[in-house]
Amino acid sequence: MNSKLTLERMKTSVLCLLVASSLVLSYALWNDTPVSDSSPVAITYTPASALGPGKTVNQVALPAEIVIHEGDDGHVVLRPFTDPFNQALDLLKKIAVTDWVPIDFTDDLWHKISSSKAITVKDELPPASDRTDHALGLPLPANVQQTAWLHYYKEGSDLRIIVQSGLKAYTSKAILPIDLNSITDKFSQEPVYSQYGTRLNPYYLPTNPLQVLEEHFTIKAYQVQPLVNSFFVDLSLIRTIKEPSGNQIYTDGARGVQMDLAGQTISYTNYSLQAGSGGRSTANLLDNGLKSALDFTNSHGGLNGNFRVSLGDAKELVSAADASQHEFTFRKYVDGFPVFDSLSSVKVWVGSGGVETMGRPLFYLTDSQETAPKLKLLAADALWLQLDKRAITTGDVTAIELVLHTVSDGSSALSLGLYPVWEVTAKNKQWLLDGVTGADWTDSSGWLDGLG
Repeated sequence: MNSKLTLERMKTSVLCLLVASSLVLSYALWNDTPVSDSSPVAITYTPASALGPGKTVNQVALPAEIVIHEGDDGHVVLRPFTDPFNQALDLLKKIAVTDWVPIDFTDDLWHKISSSKAITVKDELPPASDRTDHALGLPLPANVQQTAWLHYYKEGSDLRIIVQSGLKAYTSKAILPIDLNSITDKFSQEPVYSQYGTRLNPYYLPTNPLQVLEEHFTIKAYQVQPLVNSFFVDLSLIRTIKEPSGNQIYTDGARGVQMDLAGQTISYTNYSLQAGSGGRSTANLLDNGLKSALDFTNSHGGLNGNFRVSLGDAKELVSAADASQHEFTFRKYVDGFPVFDSLSSVKVWVGSGGVETMGRPLFYLTDSQETAPKLKLLAADALWLQLDKRAITTGDVTAIELVLHTVSDGSSALSLGLYPVWEVTAKNKQWLLDGVTGADWTDSSGWLDGLG
């Protein structure tokens, strides 16, 4: 009898111990985080509007280039944020259209346009309500969600416009208060380019060597804590977490902000949003996503200097209009050319529920100073000779673009220069060539390691 009583007491004791252990473990799991160190944040909040200048959609949603066809196999390329580009854009905004009708955009039609006095605009952005439907003020065909090229040309005495979107193309008679030739002739003194590529993806290289000024910039830093705080609603809920790797994360449970180990970039994630979630229809994602991305950027660090937005990858892509999530990249431009380094772009992913992720630098470039002598860039013939050494032919190439890369100028840890680089896409691969010598370009961004 005593042995049975003792056994029952032992069972009761074990059961109580298990219940107590369960409560302790439940409490620990409830309050635990999957990282090694955690402490509360006690920071005075600084309004995000004080972190950087705000931009409007029309300031960043610009065409990638405006090409003036001179009618003698010569072409002039006008680049964003330059005076000739702004002048041409202002003139093109005066053009009105009538009704759009489908058209077959054939090789013969493209040859007719590009070999006569005409204008081609590369614009790969979606229409947005506060762009007046388009950067050029054009009401686009109803089923065109994203344009690629616009062509302005004369057909007899009529001025016509073609909107090319993928394999689809539409044309309309245009109304222009001034003659088209008065626009094309206005830029006849600009450097001449040669045309390459196909009707669906043409690109242009300088016929003669271009000369560009080497520019130098100073580097400035954002105030980290005000920038971090701008991502959260209730600062009392923020906890800072240090991972074993050394990366630092701030979170309130619904969203997180992470700094990279070097302290150069910051990334934001809204954990409560998933691709395709939310109340906005995907049909309007392209239209509304651009403004959402820019508004979010303006409120979380802003953009210093000239930035142009481009439409990046899309997730769950069926067509551009049906994607449930889009990436918008805001990239810095200097003298009309894009700058490629970790300090010069902000990327924002927008889903149908709103902004899901963002990545941006904690430093920015300011106070440009031009230096002499000018750099003489490779012209088309010299560039093709360099590509021929790499067994790359014109048939292999799908795109060539002149971009700027940052290099240390040796004067200061907070000073750098911009150097021209040819970015060549061929054989499903990308080559980077020194813009002056044509040698293989080696990324020299190691100077960034000293920041942070």
